[in-house]
Amino acid sequence: MTGSKILAAEQKDLGIYKAVGFTSNRLRFTFALRLGMTAMTGAAVGTLLAALVTDPLVSAVMKLAGISNFISAPEMGTILFPGLLVTLLFFFFGWFASRRIKRQDLTMLMAE
Repeated sequence: MTGSKILAAEQKDLGIYKAVGFTSNRLRFTFALRLGMTAMTGAAVGTLLAALVTDPLVSAVMKLAGISNFISAPEMGTILFPGLLVTLLFFFFGWFASRRIKRQDLTMLMAE
C-alpha cells in the first residue's frame, strides 16, 4: 500500500523520465531498488539493535522465571537471514507494485 502511494506521488517525475528515454523496466527497477535500499537500511539498524539488546533483555525476563543466566550464541547466517529476507521481499513487492508504470501511457503520466 505504501509503495502504491509513493508511486502515485511520483507520477509526474516518472513521466519526465520516460520522456527522456528511460524504459518502463528500468523505472520499475529503480523504484524497487529504492524500496530495497530503504529496507536494507532498516534491517541493518534492526539487526544491530537486536545483537546489542537481545541478551540483556531476555536475561532479565528469564530471571523472573528463575533462570539466572541466559546467553544466546546464534550463527552469522541466523542473524543475517531475517534482514536479507525482508530486504528481498521489499524489493520484489516494490517491483510488483510498480507494474502500473508499464501499463500507463507516456501522455497519461505527463498529464497527471
